Amino acid sequence: MKCRWLPLTAALVLCAVDGWTAPPESADVNPAISVDADRLRVDRERDTVVAEGDVVVTRGATLLGADWVEIDRRASTGAAKGSLVIEDPRARLRGDSAWLDLDDEVGYLDDAELFLPESRFRLKGKRIEKEAGPRYRIWGGSLTTCLCEDGAPDWSLEGSVLDVELDGWAEARDVVFRVKGTPILWLPWARVPVESDRETGLLFPTFGISNARGFQMVQPFFWAIDKSQDLTVSLDVETGARIGLLTDYEYALAPNQGGVLSLSYFNESIGGRRGDEVVDPEELANPTIPENRGSVIGHHDQILPDGTRFWARPFLVSDNLFLRDMNTLTWLPAQSLNLTTLRYTTSQIGLLHRLPGGTAMLEAKWFQDLIQKQSRVPQPLPHGRVNLQTLLLDRFRLGFMGDGVYYYRAPLSSGGRLVVAPQITMPWRTGPYAFGSVGVTLNETVYGLVNNDVPVFPQNPNGTLPTREVPRFQHRETLQVNANGATELARVYEVEGMNLRRLKHTVEPFLRYAFAPQVDQNDLPLWDWMDRINARNIVTYGVGSRLLGKFGTLTALPVEETVGAVAAADGPVDNVGGEIRELARGWIQQSYSLGPPIVLDLEGNTAQVSGVDVGMRVTPTSWAGIQGRTVVAVQDPGFAFAEVGGQLTDPRPIVGESDLFLAALRPVNSASMYYQFTSGGEISNVNLATTFRVTDHVALSWLGRFDLQVSRFLENWVGLRLISGCDCWVVDLNFVDRVNPNEVEVRVQFSLVGLGSFGQQPFGSGPGFFPPPEVGRQEQSGLYGQDPSMLYR
Repeated sequence: MKCRWLPLTAALVLCAVDGWTAPPESADVNPAISVDADRLRVDRERDTVVAEGDVVVTRGATLLGADWVEIDRRASTGAAKGSLVIEDPRARLRGDSAWLDLDDEVGYLDDAELFLPESRFRLKGKRIEKEAGPRYRIWGGSLTTCLCEDGAPDWSLEGSVLDVELDGWAEARDVVFRVKGTPILWLPWARVPVESDRETGLLFPTFGISNARGFQMVQPFFWAIDKSQDLTVSLDVETGARIGLLTDYEYALAPNQGGVLSLSYFNESIGGRRGDEVVDPEELANPTIPENRGSVIGHHDQILPDGTRFWARPFLVSDNLFLRDMNTLTWLPAQSLNLTTLRYTTSQIGLLHRLPGGTAMLEAKWFQDLIQKQSRVPQPLPHGRVNLQTLLLDRFRLGFMGDGVYYYRAPLSSGGRLVVAPQITMPWRTGPYAFGSVGVTLNETVYGLVNNDVPVFPQNPNGTLPTREVPRFQHRETLQVNANGATELARVYEVEGMNLRRLKHTVEPFLRYAFAPQVDQNDLPLWDWMDRINARNIVTYGVGSRLLGKFGTLTALPVEETVGAVAAADGPVDNVGGEIRELARGWIQQSYSLGPPIVLDLEGNTAQVSGVDVGMRVTPTSWAGIQGRTVVAVQDPGFAFAEVGGQLTDPRPIVGESDLFLAALRPVNSASMYYQFTSGGEISNVNLATTFRVTDHVALSWLGRFDLQVSRFLENWVGLRLISGCDCWVVDLNFVDRVNPNEVEVRVQFSLVGLGSFGQQPFGSGPGFFPPPEVGRQEQSGLYGQDPSMLYR
C-alpha cells in the first residue's frame, strides 16, 4: 500500500532536490510537498526516517524517485539508492546511489548521468559531485549532445575531470575527443558553453579548396562581450591567393540603438594575382589588385531622445575587384546573385525628423564606383530635404518640397543645387461612381557651380573624358500638371467551406493625364534624376483588376450594432472581423502623346503611342506566388521588356517523432525562379533557386544564374546537408562554379550541435548563400504601375 509521509520529512528530502537542480527563480516559494512509498519506517532512537519501494517525492515541478531513501534528521543528511532519478524542467539526474548534505545542499551520485534539456547536453560519470550553487564535478566523465540510446555516441568529449556550471561552462581536463567510441584527438584542456546561446570561444572552422584560392581555412573566434555586444574575429588562410583577418562587431546598446560593424584586411602577397587575370581590363577603369586590401561594412540605427532617427551605412572596399574575390564577408548590405557585377557601393549617414505635417531629412552619401574612374562619380555631400503637407478649406491639399544638395565631383562639374516645389492638389469624387484628383506643381531649380566642366557622353572607362564649359549660375522654371480619374466595378461572391468566406472581384478602368512643358536643360549638370524633367503631354489609359478574399469565421453582429452597419452596407451584414488578403491583380495600360512624340529607346526612336504595358500578380496563399510583367512595342512590334518570377514554399511544419527532434537543422522546401529580358541584348537571364529536404537527415540546395545571351551559367551553387541520426552533428558541403572571375570551389563545414558554428553554410545567410530572387523586384507604384513614360526601352 502506498503511504503519504510527514511534511517535515518531505521538506528535508526536497531541500536536497532543490539544491541539486536549482529551480528557476519564478518557481513558487512554498509549493505543495508530497512523499509516496510502499513502506515507511521511523527509528526514533537514531532519529532517522526510511522510505522503501517506489519512493516518489514531489515539490512543484521537481521530482525525486528511488527504491530506497533514508533521512538522518540529526545530521541533516540523506541517502538514496536504486533507480535514482532527480528531475525538474532544467535538468535531469539519474544514478545508482546518492548521498546528500541537506544543510549545505551538496552531495554526490555514483554511476550517474546529468541531462540538460535546453542545451541537449548529456553528461555521464563514475561519480557526479554536487558543489555549492548550480555547480557539478564529474569524475571519469563524458559530454555529448548525441541522445541515441544504442551503441556509442557519434561524438563525445571524455575527461578525467569535468567541472560544469549551469548557465556557464563545462571545463574538462585530460580530454579525448571520440567518434563512435574511437579516440580521435587528445587535448590537455577544453571548455564548452552549457545552457547558454552566447559564450566566448573558438567556433568550428570552414574548409575549402578551389582553383583560384588553393586550400582555404576560415577559423572564427567568438567573444561574448556582454548581453548586448559580441565580437567575431576570423582568420582566413587561402594558400593560393591571400591571408586575411575579419572582425564582426554586433551590438544592441539600447532598445532603439544597435548595429553591426564589419572590418576586413587581406594581404595578396601569397598569390600575387593581377587584374587582367580576373577580368578583361578594358571593362574597368582600374583593374589592378593591390597587395593590401580591405573593407568597412556595417549599419547603425538609433532613435534620438526627440524622436529623430539617425542612421549610418558604411560600405567601402579597397578596390574594384574586392567583392568578386572575397567569399568570407558576412555583413553585406544585400545578398544577391549579382555581387560579381555590382555597379557601385553606397555609404550613407543621415538624420530624419518628423515635423507637424511632414518630415525633414539631412544626409550624405558616398558612391564608390566599381567600373569607371572614381573622380567621375558625383557625390551628394551633403543633401537636405523638407516635405510638408496641409489641408486648405477641407478640400485642397497643399504641399511643399524643398531640396538642397552640394555635389562634389572633382575635377568635373561640382556645386550646389536648390529645388523649391510648391504643389496644390484637389481630390474629387462623383458619388460612388468615379474618383480622382487634379494637381499642379511649380518647380524652381537654381544651380551654383564651383567647377563648370560638364562631361560629354558617352564615356569610356579608361579613355580621356571630353568636357565642355557651361555657365556657373543657371536656373530652370517649369510647371507640371497631373490629373487622374478612375472608377471601380465590383462584385462580392459568398463562398462556402474552408476558411475562405468571401471573394471580391473588381474591374477598375482609369485615365491619367500628365503635362510638362519643353525647357532648355542642355547646359545643366547631370547629377541625378532631378536634373532632367522630360517634356510630356500624354494621356495614359488602361484597366486594372483585383481579386480579394476574406478569411475567417463570420458571425452575426450584436443587435445594438446592426442599425449602423445596415446603413453603411449594401449587402448582408455580418461580423466585420477576419483577414482580407489580395489574391490576384492584373493591369494593362498604354499612353498616347498629345504633343511631341514619345522617345521609345536610347537610339532615339519615337512614336505617338507607347508600348503596351501588361502585368499580373497572383498570390493565392502566403506560401506560393507568381508575378509577371511585359512591355510590347507597337512600333517594330516585339517584346521590349519582360520579367516573370515565382516562388513556392512548403507550408507544412517540420516535425519529428520525438521532442528531441531539432526542426531548426532542416531547411524549408522551396523553389523560385526569376527571369528578366530587355530589348537590344542588354539583359536576358534567369535566376533559379531550390531547396529540397530529401529525408529528415539529407537536404539539397541549388542556386544558379543563367545568361541567355551567351547561353551559359554565370554562377552555380550546389549545397548538400547531412544531419546525424541523433541530431547532434551537421555537415554542409557547398560546390561553387562561377565566372568573372573563373572559379571552381568546394567548401565544407562540420558543426557539432551545442558547440556553435559560424555561418558559411549553403542553407543560411552568408557569403556562400544567395537567397532566391524576390518576385517582382520592380514593385508597382499603386495598382497601375509606374509612370508609363519610363517603360518603353
